[in-house]
Amino acid sequence: QKEYPKIKFVHERNAETQIFEKLMVNHAISSLRLIERETLNSVVSSMEQRISTKRSNAASCHSKKPKILSVATDCICPYCKLIFREPYQLNCGHRCCESCINFTDNKMICLTCSEVSTNENIRSDRGFSIDMQQQSISCSICTWVGSLVLYQV
Repeated sequence: QKEYPKIKFVHERNAETQIFEKLMVNHAISSLRLIERETLNSVVSSMEQRISTKRSNAASCHSKKPKILSVATDCICPYCKLIFREPYQLNCGHRCCESCINFTDNKMICLTCSEVSTNENIRSDRGFSIDMQQQSISCSICTWVGSLVLYQV
């Protein structure tokens, strides 16, 4: 994934502005009573936490680490490397997405075992599709957990 220098610059600039504002608030706090100082310190602390959270979110959005779901490997198409959409079973028993079926001279070679399948030997795998839809998955970035059918909606 590519980085977005303008977004990074804007986030850094916002952070600098907020830190400067915090310094100004700290300067103003020095002449206030203790209870007001504690209240303002609490607000500043909250702002710092939000800035930190935004920075980590921005960093994760632009990180080179892929955003993946925790999904069983048998639910991933070996051709497109995505979660199966309309899985089809090849003659050898391996699967691929309907959109990944690619015939050359009415033959398709399995990427997993190199066995050749013809158009007549490839069938929709509805049973596997139904089983796959009920499988529980979880997001590696947030706390979402649910079935694949809910994820694909």
